[in-house]
Amino acid sequence: PGYVEALAEISVGDPLDGIVAEANEWGLWLRVAGVIGWISTSELQIDNGEAPQEHYAPGDTITARVWQIDQTPRTIILSVRRLGTGFPEEPIKLGATIDAVVRGSAPLGIRSPIRVLAANTEVWIPPHALSLSTTVPSRFHDGQVILVVVTKLDERGRPAELSHRRTLARWEPEMQRLARGVVVPAARLLASGAISETEGRAAVDLGPITGFIPEDELDSDMAQNLMTYSGNETYPVVVQSVDVERGTAIVSHEEFPARWRELAAEFQKGVHVDAELRDIDGRDALLDLGSGLLATLPVDQLPRSGRRDETRENRIGETFTVQIVSIEPDTHTITANIKNYHLVEMIAADETLTCELKAVFLASTPNETNSQRQNRQDTTRAVVRAMAGMMNREGGHVLVGVEDTDKKKGEVIGWDKSGFKTQNAMTTALANLLKEKLSAAAGGHYDPRFETLPDGNEILDIVCEPADEPIFLTDNKGEEFPVRYPAATMALPAREQHTYIQERFYGAASDD
Repeated sequence: PGYVEALAEISVGDPLDGIVAEANEWGLWLRVAGVIGWISTSELQIDNGEAPQEHYAPGDTITARVWQIDQTPRTIILSVRRLGTGFPEEPIKLGATIDAVVRGSAPLGIRSPIRVLAANTEVWIPPHALSLSTTVPSRFHDGQVILVVVTKLDERGRPAELSHRRTLARWEPEMQRLARGVVVPAARLLASGAISETEGRAAVDLGPITGFIPEDELDSDMAQNLMTYSGNETYPVVVQSVDVERGTAIVSHEEFPARWRELAAEFQKGVHVDAELRDIDGRDALLDLGSGLLATLPVDQLPRSGRRDETRENRIGETFTVQIVSIEPDTHTITANIKNYHLVEMIAADETLTCELKAVFLASTPNETNSQRQNRQDTTRAVVRAMAGMMNREGGHVLVGVEDTDKKKGEVIGWDKSGFKTQNAMTTALANLLKEKLSAAAGGHYDPRFETLPDGNEILDIVCEPADEPIFLTDNKGEEFPVRYPAATMALPAREQHTYIQERFYGAASDD
């Protein structure tokens, strides 16, 4: 008795005294002016990280300013923090960012709308407008104050539809990805009751906003899924138009296959492209290649960022150069590796039939001693000999800048440890030595490439192709015919050369 009358006597902006009835980690329940009051933790003048029960106990008196009046459960929302501020009566505008108070508790999820009090109006926030799942807590609790954006007003100018999602840090970059022609390979189907004004269309979650599939594209499977909605169905769509103000888009399910093929045709296996880290899910990193095309990459390939805190959220937005590994048109998926990760795997596998490691290809230096000269000649000869061995077999890689001794095998030291001032000087010295020591045909069967590994070290990758005629090594040690074998380059004895050359280069067995 008298509660409704007491509530009618209270106005927004009034300073009131209240008695604490209960204190918990989320705020204070009060008895104030004959009604029930609530102050959330964020509206108390306490330090971040402190709990209200550390400062208040049942029976304490507290003064606060009325912030909102919730007519449905008949509760008033108060603020100590706002005691010294006024409450101008300005009309709520579409797109305005305002505070809302959660009423009741609810888990975050695709099927869980929440009820909030905003501008003295009770509003339900639909699931698709709640969150981007990787950046928010797992639950909303009663009395929690959250920021929301007004996306629709009723006929009296009160908030009728709100978006919590638009206030999150990732909303803007996610929104910038959406434009006409962008594909969304896994748009999640939304229950027809989760949003308003579907007008017979299927609704899908595009991430930052909701997309609508026209009614004439609503096939029987999609219609059935809407009726028996479980929150797990996904449909590939292509964006046709975006309405940023309303937070919606028109998308097409039928036009997706043709558009996806058109975009995927720009990427070929082995091509290097720049990609942005979009998310990390378990063992896979999700990369954005542009226009909605996504690629997966093993998380263990991600180079270290150099930060002390390498959490998933802190790495979102980093960019990497990746190499396309495969494109799967049936599943609309693309797989990738970090650029030059194949070299990391090659080094880790040690020397093989198609890979030989060399620490240095030494440059000449002024006033070098006889010992230094001999060491330089030995290291450069070893590189050229390895190249000839690759050319005489099936080709491969000679990696310069990687330790090849037993104790340091596979340790990357970089091409610059060879003593050359520039990359051009190093490749020129290599070309001159090939002309001096190898058959003339060798010059057309190698490609020197300076490659940066994911950890930032740079090496010289000498890619050798199989030669179409025998390559001999000739120097002051005589003439030899090097051939690459697993984990070693060997000079074939004279008695075996003829047979090998006949079979390898001329496709015929020796008459011997």
